[in-house]
Amino acid sequence: MLDVSFLPLSHIAALPLSYEWDDWDPYEVVGEAEEELIDRLAGLSFRAVAAFAIGCAEWVVCRFARVSDDPAPLQYLEACWAYIMSDGFEAPPEMEDEDWKGEVRGAMNLALMTVLNTLYGFEDESPESEAAFADRVALHVLNGDAMYIAWRENVLQRLAAAYRRDEADPFGPVVPREIINPQVVTAAEQAEALVAQFLAKIDVRANPFLLPFDEEE
Repeated sequence: MLDVSFLPLSHIAALPLSYEWDDWDPYEVVGEAEEELIDRLAGLSFRAVAAFAIGCAEWVVCRFARVSDDPAPLQYLEACWAYIMSDGFEAPPEMEDEDWKGEVRGAMNLALMTVLNTLYGFEDESPESEAAFADRVALHVLNGDAMYIAWRENVLQRLAAAYRRDEADPFGPVVPREIINPQVVTAAEQAEALVAQFLAKIDVRANPFLLPFDEEE
């Protein structure tokens, strides 16, 4: 399971559930991604864009820690990290929408599916719009929380400093999960070692979303 202790868990879990929600059309109440953010993300490698989107989703999931103990959302995000770190894993499948309704589970599902859409965006070389929407989801369910906004700016600056997009290799080098943890100052410099540590710790048997890549498919 992902270690989310670097997030201000008590603070964000205590935020009131005072945002609007609509299972029929959550996009209407969440709103559109910021164009300025899309432009900033467009300058980052695909892996860095995905790392940002996953980080946003981690805030969303942890925001509901007091009202949901379902391990599936963090397991899903662990699988997304594994996918962008290694060619040995498939992207996780879509969630079953009928099991993910309401202002809590529906919001988590939207965050997770936005991360998946970001990964799908690798194929048409435009993952940044979905990643920017992942931020929009977080802003909505966190009620524009100042701690989240400060984290977002910190991480964007860290990513821009280390993972600029190269048109010759838009995927870029591996990105460690520690890049979204502002407490790990040297995350980019230690990327290879940190990624190796992450991959060595994951347990495929304990996470149903971790799907080893099958070359025969």
